[in-house]
Amino acid sequence: MSAPSVICFDIGGVLVRICRSWAEACEKAGVPVHAREWLTGEQAIAARAVVMRAYQNGELSTDAYYQGLLGALERHYTLDEIESIHDAWLLDEYSGIGELVAELGELPGVTTACLSNTNQRHWDVLVPSGGAARFPSVMALGRRFASHLMGASKPDAKIFLDFQRELGAEPADILFFDDGEPNVIAARSQGWRAEIIDPLGDTSSQLRAHLQAHGLALLDR
Repeated sequence: MSAPSVICFDIGGVLVRICRSWAEACEKAGVPVHAREWLTGEQAIAARAVVMRAYQNGELSTDAYYQGLLGALERHYTLDEIESIHDAWLLDEYSGIGELVAELGELPGVTTACLSNTNQRHWDVLVPSGGAARFPSVMALGRRFASHLMGASKPDAKIFLDFQRELGAEPADILFFDDGEPNVIAARSQGWRAEIIDPLGDTSSQLRAHLQAHGLALLDR
């Protein structure tokens, strides 16, 4: 099988380090974890997930999202705290990611892209319209696709099909990386090549190993 021509990355947990829990985001934001035991209950988690998924699908404005979380959190947090926690979620780029994306961008016939479950507030930070880029590897990608702009989230089949259609690529030509197993399984079900990344490890070295295994000629680092 020939090497893939489209290299597609999830952002959070692959290119960019993010908070892995509400409590971690509270810590990064300097907000106390209110009602900790209630917060980790199934009902509270499910209520937050409904609001967050609607926001990442582009169904809610940012203000409506904050109001929705205020209700889902049963007002254990204020609107100001919710905004601070949300803004604290994005941390920094993983080491070596910038060099890897730049190297891929120099390979002939290769298109780099991202396919991310995200939202407008985070997207404005990831892909700023002006000023210095906080996450330059994301800006360096050839194409960028986000759930809130596409009206669908991974692992829904629609978002994979729309990405593929937009690029005019054959499924086997796409190599996709994600830190969520359901998303990797969904991509493979569409005929994509897909590999899972451990977000708690060195993502750059994991990516390089997979890319080389799929036939991409990269430098050993």
